[in-house]
Amino acid sequence: AACRMPTNVDNFFPNSRAGCGKVWGWDCAKDLRRRTHRPSWGQVMRLSFTVYGQPVPLARARVVRSKRGKTHAYTPERSEKYKDDVRWAARTALAVKFSDSSWPKDKLYRLTLRLFFGDNRKRDISNVQKAIEDALNQVVWNDDCQIVEVHARKWIRHRRPYTEVLIEVVDVEMEAA
Repeated sequence: AACRMPTNVDNFFPNSRAGCGKVWGWDCAKDLRRRTHRPSWGQVMRLSFTVYGQPVPLARARVVRSKRGKTHAYTPERSEKYKDDVRWAARTALAVKFSDSSWPKDKLYRLTLRLFFGDNRKRDISNVQKAIEDALNQVVWNDDCQIVEVHARKWIRHRRPYTEVLIEVVDVEMEAA
């Protein structure tokens, strides 16, 4: 039996279980890359990838003082490693799907995040979102100020935590119609 896929943006985040009995995900449905939320408007340029491992919120920069009295700021290693993992997954997806460098970096974007956490601790998904946005600067877009729409949702999944990222190029003419 095939997965039942959502056909519009209202149903984009269904329950965590789909018709096939597996956890619903972009890898579960073969035709999601071909579907669009607006089939009459043509194909939407999109990029999707998965970052395996626990989603890590962006931590604030730490400021330390040396023995000589000078101060310097650094980002905690855990946050930097997660940002590197996001960059690697995005570059890999870009190389596979857009091998001719046809992905535009100067457009407006819609970002969709599905965060699957491995434990039940309280986490702020907006900080994870910010880490992903910052990691994708100069990789997918020039600056994260080009994002005009964000959808994010988190699930608690005790085995194999991961993050699914979907980026769509927003056509200004389509949005105005």
